[in-house]
Amino acid sequence: SARRVFTMGCWKLFLLLLPCCWALQSGVRPRRGDMFLRCAEMPLPVVISEAQPADLPEASHILIKAFNEALTDTVFLALALREHKRLASNHGQRHHAQLLARYDGQAVGYVDVDFRDHRKPYTPYVSDLAVRPDCRRRKVATQLLERCEDIASKRWHCDEIFLKVESTNPTALRLYTNLGYHVCKEDSTTSTLRKSLTDDDDGEQPGPTTEETAGPPVPPPGQQQKKKKKKKKLSWFLS
Repeated sequence: SARRVFTMGCWKLFLLLLPCCWALQSGVRPRRGDMFLRCAEMPLPVVISEAQPADLPEASHILIKAFNEALTDTVFLALALREHKRLASNHGQRHHAQLLARYDGQAVGYVDVDFRDHRKPYTPYVSDLAVRPDCRRRKVATQLLERCEDIASKRWHCDEIFLKVESTNPTALRLYTNLGYHVCKEDSTTSTLRKSLTDDDDGEQPGPTTEETAGPPVPPPGQQQKKKKKKKKLSWFLS
């Protein structure tokens, strides 16, 4: 009957959507070939706030898990303790913001932005961008970077922002390029990227000025003729 067909269709739809609901709840990244799990790559609605001293242990755990794999418990705790000391030493400094992203009360991402050179004009740098492995590809890093840009432009009144990335990390380089960053300096191991925070700049580095490209100044035509006459007189006198 029609009622039975409708009931069977509802059950089939439920069985198809069940893995998707589980992936959204657990934060597991889905397989790229599974069309029913692609909604698990939707942006994660995180809450970003400046880290307090009590939040630094969670931030240190995120950093260690993001940049290291297959660590024993002893090594992990030792690295986390050292990382916590480093974060604590930077906490509360002027022109230094440590941001923590939370989802459902759990820390899922961390980043900090600060001035590398404390002389004017100030140059804000983004560093220590890390996202928990099971929450990647959910726009967490994008939201953290946008918050850093807001702090640099609105709080510190900066026109540009910089970051560094390893040359052997094409995934991160692709992320930053898609967000409007441009490579302004490269060496054998790292690339420095820049992004303009103003609307009238396309992110490209300013070229050399006219004085740098024009060479030495050209004398007026009158002076050129005088020099030629002097040369002729000298040549006649010497001959």
